[in-house]
Amino acid sequence: MKIVNYRFYRYNLPLTVAINVSGNTINRRDGIIIALEDENGKQGLGEAAPLPGLHRESLNDIIELLPAAKKYLLSREAGEENELWHSFPPSLRFALDASFISLRANRQSLSFADYINPKANKTVRVNALLLRGELSNWPKINQIKKSGYENIKVKISADSLGNDADNLLRINELLHGNVSFRIDANRSLSLVQALGFAKKIREIKVEYFEEPLNDPQILVNFYEESGCHYAVDESLWQADKENKKIPEGLKAVVVKPQLYGGRAEIERMVSIFKPKGVQIVISDVFSSGIGVNILAQFSAAYAQPETAMGLYTYSYLREDILEQRLTFENGQINVRDAWYKAQHLNEKRLIKLDI
Repeated sequence: MKIVNYRFYRYNLPLTVAINVSGNTINRRDGIIIALEDENGKQGLGEAAPLPGLHRESLNDIIELLPAAKKYLLSREAGEENELWHSFPPSLRFALDASFISLRANRQSLSFADYINPKANKTVRVNALLLRGELSNWPKINQIKKSGYENIKVKISADSLGNDADNLLRINELLHGNVSFRIDANRSLSLVQALGFAKKIREIKVEYFEEPLNDPQILVNFYEESGCHYAVDESLWQADKENKKIPEGLKAVVVKPQLYGGRAEIERMVSIFKPKGVQIVISDVFSSGIGVNILAQFSAAYAQPETAMGLYTYSYLREDILEQRLTFENGQINVRDAWYKAQHLNEKRLIKLDI
């Protein structure tokens, strides 16, 4: 494979609501698109969009590294894990790796998912999402109901546990108990608070609590006393990459590929947890349609088909850089449709960078 052309673009997209990430209020999403082209005119696209408050690297860090990325693209080892590759931060490695895999897939007239796994699923389930402050947004909740979602992730806060519990009970009643909830407290609760909350909402179907405790060392205690399963994010993976023993009560691991880098890291994580019956939930960081498409492709290739993925963040983008937006129908995304749409950029919404 010979790369004969490459382009770097920057985008800036408004969000439908302001989001708060670790004290950072974000109204817009910024990112970099990498576009590769081979000698036959086939293209590969990737996205680097570090999220303030989540990633260690900033978008300016990525922009400063683009000359080095150019050098990497033009090297004989392009697409391989060499010394230069390992010097890049995760979001840039994710973008480069996705662009190479996308290019190779297009060279074989395959989707990304089918290229990395011939038995990839054709559709991927998606959980709806209610951020803090949205648990009483009844027009949105009614829209979620009409759209056929079977799983809803909700963000709760230690400062509003009583109201959050009451609203969850109302939502469950409105949806006739036909959905399961993923409850994300973002490590904000004491064990006593978490147990009290779980008891108050015991009549609803809770798939798991995502990192409810401010002391993650006692998550097993929460499971033993409440009977509620829990999920963890990449912190478990970072803490113990071998993960010799799966803790009791662990239902799912929430994977944000943009925090790891390339396909190899994702595969290593999947190889640890999936054979042990732990759900792999691939989750987005408010990316554009390019990034969300790549995550949908990874989900189709690696995750369990019955598990809903965390791709609903895309709904919070007021605009996108694709000519046609990705769509979720009946709580699912069609992977091949997403792949097709993600091949067509609306360059009017992009700023070309001269690197």
